[in-house]
Amino acid sequence: MGRMELLSVLRERGRTLAIAAGVLLLAVWVFRGFSPGASAALPAEVQNRIERQYVQCISPEETAIWPGDPRQPECGHIEIQVVGHGEVPPQERTARVDRAVCYVVTYENPYWTTMGTTRHEVLWKSRTSFKVAIERDREWEIFPDLEQGDLERWETYGCPDM
Repeated sequence: MGRMELLSVLRERGRTLAIAAGVLLLAVWVFRGFSPGASAALPAEVQNRIERQYVQCISPEETAIWPGDPRQPECGHIEIQVVGHGEVPPQERTARVDRAVCYVVTYENPYWTTMGTTRHEVLWKSRTSFKVAIERDREWEIFPDLEQGDLERWETYGCPDM
């Protein structure tokens, strides 16, 4: 198809193509609004802060080495599962809390066991926490990992039962 033919087709069917593109954009916009968890997602910046709060590493300098063995750090890993929106209570609205997002954090980190003062073996510990992040005046706030406080926030913001 030549350039002139393409211009001719666009002139003849331009209105139809514009309407189809508009309907497609509207469908994408509506689908994003109604898809589960679309508006409940945590911003990437908040997820990065959560990861920095939980993931711990054992540095290569701390890792025992035999001659010829490579040194590698051992770092934990984290899984953040957004459960959905919480309900902001009236007293929190007056404190300028705009929205709450309920999420579950499961993390696993390495730690050293010792025999006396000598490091002996790297073991792993794992934990799951039920957390709430709130947006206050367009700033996201996350909380330290305190089990009782986390459970109280989970109930205060009406997070779904798990």
